[in-house]
Amino acid sequence: MPTASDLVTDLPADFETFGQAVATSMADLLGGTTGQILAKASNTDMDFTWIANDQGDITGITASSPLTGGGTSGAVTLGILSGTTSNLGAVQLSDSTSSTSTTLAATANAVKTTYDLANSAYAPAFTNNRYAGKNKIINGDFGVWARGTSGFSSPGYTADRWRYSAGNGGIGISQQTFTPGAAPVSGYEGKFFLRSVGSVASTSGTPTLEQRIEDVQTYAGQTVTVSFWAKSSASTLPSSIVLTQNFGSGGSTAVDTTVVSSPSYTTSWVRYSYTVAVPSISGKTVGTSSYLSLVFNFPLNQTWTSFDIWGVQIEAGSVATPFQTATGTIQGELAACQRYYQRFGAKNGQTVGTNATYGTGFTTSSTGVNITVPFPVTMRTTPTSIEYANITSYDATLSQLTPSAVALVSGQSGLDAGNVQFTVTGSVGGRAAVIIQNATTGYLAFSAEL
Repeated sequence: MPTASDLVTDLPADFETFGQAVATSMADLLGGTTGQILAKASNTDMDFTWIANDQGDITGITASSPLTGGGTSGAVTLGILSGTTSNLGAVQLSDSTSSTSTTLAATANAVKTTYDLANSAYAPAFTNNRYAGKNKIINGDFGVWARGTSGFSSPGYTADRWRYSAGNGGIGISQQTFTPGAAPVSGYEGKFFLRSVGSVASTSGTPTLEQRIEDVQTYAGQTVTVSFWAKSSASTLPSSIVLTQNFGSGGSTAVDTTVVSSPSYTTSWVRYSYTVAVPSISGKTVGTSSYLSLVFNFPLNQTWTSFDIWGVQIEAGSVATPFQTATGTIQGELAACQRYYQRFGAKNGQTVGTNATYGTGFTTSSTGVNITVPFPVTMRTTPTSIEYANITSYDATLSQLTPSAVALVSGQSGLDAGNVQFTVTGSVGGRAAVIIQNATTGYLAFSAEL
């Protein structure tokens, strides 16, 4: 190309030289095919290359739930809603087994942990004299009434495993039936509940309702929660609730721990729960037949129309979980009760036809009949007492031998059978004999209560 100082120019040649220089420096811009676009090949000036268009043909983005955002021009942003119980969306995973969040999702680990906890809590296995279920109260739903449904003697047992004392007053305990659909827990249709009525005030001897849980080591040194449903004609009934550690025969002095000192109740079914620390038994001496007792104390010098209770539970921890019987099944709960008390004949408030046979044996003399009665469930210990009504015996000649007294034969009864001695008249020794029920209300019962 000519410069400003050139006097003579050769324009055709100069333009040819210029064109060649431009073609050389912009060679990368030449070529390409239809549809291709230019892209930088390096950081060098004017260094380009032809490539296929990789940007697609999208002209807009429309978002639908749970996505948000979108657009047809400029920078397009997409988002996602948080998942809720009513919206689709993103959720965070959690291993927690106690969270109440409605936005976290349980992992497989959380589900497995929950399953393991539930499986162990409701297992009806019996180990070391204690049921493995979470609830240590047997017959907490008052489903078993082997001794009948009313007319109980004080002090004594009412619904199976439940002991009461009227002091020197007049307190009646009875079985009450829920109206279908009126039980206090949705999904758990309780059939019976226990009612106490204080018709005559006790001036000495605190009226009580209690259950003795086998083995004083139960929950020792742990925090427990006591829960139950109740309704009461007086807000101060019962007046207090206590846990008593009884160390048994030959053991240390009993220790009382107050669960609640001044409870307040209403006339409607309400679930109440109280958390308490059970003392350690370190340094204590544990004797025979020790127990942990849950005691409902009633006030002195007071009468009341009714105190109703159902769904009693004691469990480890500081939270009252859904009610569960000690074994989790009807048959399991009956067997748990029979560990302490077994009754043949009329029971559970029902009568049985006459001539039901309880056991067989032989006449030992003109005044004695020995009968062996096998137990369907192994008892806690050799029975310590026997109860009976309206029973009789027959020997091999079909002679009726009405007993004037009935007693356990010392040293001949055990955990799986009771040996019973009947005192009779008019017998002959050495004959086979049976013991039967001779009235619909007749029964023979064995007790191994704590």
